[in-house]
Amino acid sequence: MKIMSKVLIKEIDKTIKFYEELKEQIGDIEFEEIEFWIYDKMSFLINEFNKKIWII
Repeated sequence: MKIMSKVLIKEIDKTIKFYEELKEQIGDIEFEEIEFWIYDKMSFLINEFNKKIWII
């Protein structure tokens, strides 16, 4: 149990560090807003693509 906990903590620390570095790299970049219907369509298409991958 201790070993699993230590491994999990290390992985969580790596993930946090990754996102903090990513946040620093992005910095002050302004992103365009995406309209909801475009986001919804993109999400739907990605989901359909992922379903096809699992079927194959």
